[in-house]
Amino acid sequence: STNVGGLPEVIDDSMGRLVNPSDADALARECLDLIQRGDLASLGLAARVKAESMFSVEAMWLGTDAVYHELLSR
Repeated sequence: STNVGGLPEVIDDSMGRLVNPSDADALARECLDLIQRGDLASLGLAARVKAESMFSVEAMWLGTDAVYHELLSR
């Protein structure tokens, strides 16, 4: 994917690669490297595990609850 917005906070080398948005050659190289390595399933699994832990309803609720507790303690 491209290194823009919040993606660097979410994507790490265990689940994919980030390249500069204007570097199509780098994107092509990274895609080919991932395909040749043959571990796309493990990358997908790592991405799913991270997404479920960061963006589940429970994770969102806990994060929101923590913000409210922090604000109320001031």
